[in-house]
Amino acid sequence: MNPAPDKHDLPFETARMAAELEAVRRVLEYAQGQFSLSIAVCNSPALRDHLIAKLQHPSTSVRVVHVASECSDVLSDVRSDTKDTGQEAIFIVGLETIIKSDGGDESILQSLNASRELWAKTLPVPVVLWVPDFVARRLMAFARDFWRYLSHRFEFVADTGAGTASESQHYFGDIAMAASLSEDEKRFRIAELQQRINSVGDEPSGSLRSHVFEWLNELAYLHYVLGGLDKAEEMLRKSLDVETKLGRLEGMASDYGNLGLIHRTRGDIDKAEELFRKSLEIEEKLGRLEGMASQYGNLGLIHQTRGDLDKARSMLHKALAINEKLGRLEGVASDCGSLALIHETRGDLDKAEEMLRKALDAWEKLGRRDGMAIAFGNLGLLHRSRGDLDKAEEMHRKALQINETLGRLEGTASQYGNLGLIHQARGHLDKAEKMLRKALKINEKLGRLEGMAIQYGNLGVIHQTRGEFDKSEEMFRKALDIDEKLARARGMAIHYGNLGLLHQKRGDLDKAESMYRTAFEIDEKLGRLEGMANHYGNLGSVAEQRGELAEARALWIKARDLFEQIGVPHRVEQTQDNLDALPPDDPK
Repeated sequence: MNPAPDKHDLPFETARMAAELEAVRRVLEYAQGQFSLSIAVCNSPALRDHLIAKLQHPSTSVRVVHVASECSDVLSDVRSDTKDTGQEAIFIVGLETIIKSDGGDESILQSLNASRELWAKTLPVPVVLWVPDFVARRLMAFARDFWRYLSHRFEFVADTGAGTASESQHYFGDIAMAASLSEDEKRFRIAELQQRINSVGDEPSGSLRSHVFEWLNELAYLHYVLGGLDKAEEMLRKSLDVETKLGRLEGMASDYGNLGLIHRTRGDIDKAEELFRKSLEIEEKLGRLEGMASQYGNLGLIHQTRGDLDKARSMLHKALAINEKLGRLEGVASDCGSLALIHETRGDLDKAEEMLRKALDAWEKLGRRDGMAIAFGNLGLLHRSRGDLDKAEEMHRKALQINETLGRLEGTASQYGNLGLIHQARGHLDKAEKMLRKALKINEKLGRLEGMAIQYGNLGVIHQTRGEFDKSEEMFRKALDIDEKLARARGMAIHYGNLGLLHQKRGDLDKAESMYRTAFEIDEKLGRLEGMANHYGNLGSVAEQRGELAEARALWIKARDLFEQIGVPHRVEQTQDNLDALPPDDPK
C-alpha cells in the first residue's frame, strides 16, 4: 500500500478498545471462582471471534456457549452446555438470533428477568454476554431486572454519535499510523472504520466523500497486511469505482497502485505491472511527484522479481531521487531497502549493508515498526551470507517479534523461513522443518506464490540432507514450477542448483552438470556473484568426481576468488580446503 507520509497518534477509539480488551482480561483474572455478569458490546462477528480467541489461553478455561435460534430459556441452555466442563469463565454469543431489533422477543426478555437470581446461584464463574449494540439496548430497556445484575460493560464499537458521521471528524485513513498498530488494534480499527462507512450510507455527501475514500483505502491496507487479500481488493475496487465515476484522478492512481501490490503478492506479475503503469501514467499527468516515486519503486520491484537488475536499479534510483528531493523519509527507506537487495544479489555485501542501515535509520526516525522489521530481516540475511549465524538469528528474531505483534502475516512467514535456514545451517533439521512448514502454511493461506516457492525449495534441501531424494525432488520441482510461472529468475537459479546437487548425490553427473550450468547461466545474467561462486564450486566437484583434476582446480579457484571478492570468508576457507586436498599439479 502507499502509506501517508505524516505520522499521527493512535486513534482514540482504537486505543480505547485495546484498553477494553485488557479490562476484560482483568475481570476474568480477579473474578475467578465467583459469579459476575458482564456485557461486551461488539457489532462485528469477526472482531468478536478474534477477541474471544485472544482471551482463550492455556491458563484460563473459557467455555463459549452459542445460543441456538430456537432457544426460549437462555440460562437453561447455558447450564446444559456447561455441565461438568470445569470452565473458569463462560462467554455467551448468538443472543442476536433470538433478540430482535424490531421486537417479537418479549418472552425471551421476560425469561431473563425472571431468572436473574438463578444466574448467580448456579454459575459460580464470570459470565460475559457478547452482543451487538441493538441487543444491549433491548436488554437495558426491556430486561431491566436482569440488566441490574451487570457489573461491567465493555465497548468494542466505535463512537459515531447519533449514527451519522460528522464532516468534522479527523480520521483520514492515515496508513502510516495504521502500519504500526498491533494485530488487535488493527482489528479494532477495521471494526471502527467499517462502522463509520456504514453510517454514512452508499452516497456520502459533500466533503464527507473524501473521508470515505480515505477510510476505504485504510481498510484495504489493514485487510491486506492481515492477510485478507480478497477483502482488501473488494475495498479498493469499491473505492476505484466511485473515484472513476467522480473523475478523481488522484484517488484512481492510488487505487491502481494498491491493486497492483495485491496482484504482486499473489504472484500475478504481469497484472501488477499493468496496474502500476496505469497509476504512474495518471501521476505523471498530474505532476504528482510523491505518487510517481511510489510507482517507480513498485516497477523497480517488478523488474527485480524478473531478474532484470539494471532496469530495477534504474527505476529505484528514480524513486529515490524524488523522495530525497521531497524529504520523504518513508520513500527513502523503502528505496534504500530495495536497492540493498540488488547490491546483495550482485555480491556487494558492504554496500548492501550500508543501504540497509540507511533504511533502518529512516524507519526508526519515523517510528515505523513494520519498516524496521523488514530492515532487521534483510540484515539477518546479510549476516547469514557472511556466515555469522548468531547475528543473523538475532536480526531475524527481532523482525519476527515485530511482525507477530503487528499481525503482518507475510513478514511473519518470511522470518519463520529465515529462522528455519539458521537451524538448517546448524544441523538442527527437525527444528528447521518445523519453522519452514510454519512459513509455508502462512504463505498458502495468503496465496503468496513467491513465498510458497521459497519454502518448497527450503524443504527440499531438508529432505535432501536426510537422504530422502524422491521427496526432495518433489519439493524442488514444485518450487521451480512456481518460479517459472512467476518468471522469478533468482529462484529458478537456486532450484536448478539444488536439483544439480540432488542428481550428483544420486551419481548422475551428466544431469548434475546440466543443472549447474543452467543455474550458472541465470545467475551470470543476473550478475549474482554468490550464485555463480556456488555453481563454480559445484561444477568443480563434478569434475573432481570424474577425475578431471585440472578442471576441478580451475573451477574451484574461480569459486574461491568470487567468494573472496564478495566477502564470504567461511566459503573462501571451505573452497581452499578443497583445493588443498587435490594432488599437486603434474609437472608435465
